[in-house]
Amino acid sequence: MDDSATALVFIVMVIGLAGTIVPLVPGLLLIWAAALGYGVLEGWGAAGVVAFAVITGLLIVGMAAQYVMAHRSGAAGGAARSSLLLAAVFGFVGFFVIPFVGFVIGAVLGVLVAEYRRLGRWDAARHVTLLVVKGFGIGLLVEIACGLAMIMVWGGWVLVD
Repeated sequence: MDDSATALVFIVMVIGLAGTIVPLVPGLLLIWAAALGYGVLEGWGAAGVVAFAVITGLLIVGMAAQYVMAHRSGAAGGAARSSLLLAAVFGFVGFFVIPFVGFVIGAVLGVLVAEYRRLGRWDAARHVTLLVVKGFGIGLLVEIACGLAMIMVWGGWVLVD
């Protein structure tokens, strides 16, 4: 593969890394797909098979972290599953109402409103909402770290090839 094609794969991966922060952009999946494309075009070899297996593992961990951490943190604080579901709906709507930041604002409002309806107290609803936001933040950091690790593993693969 020539240098310009390798650079293009890298650019797609960087866009994917940005997608871990920007809602509705397939972040880690885009990085994984770029690595897959590199493997198909460049050939796999022993290093490629191992690297792609590691990249796939990081994809799974990173994608799961975002949801698992928010759920665990919220569940530890007593958040109902329906509250997290409403947060996802509000986040989706918020993304279109206020581009980029609307997803976060909508999701937080979704948890807050759902928990207030369930608990009947703003202080308790706020406490649970903060726990969900904390878990979401930790999950986001794990997802970003996995994206960076995926790109670094691919970089190692490129160097070995």
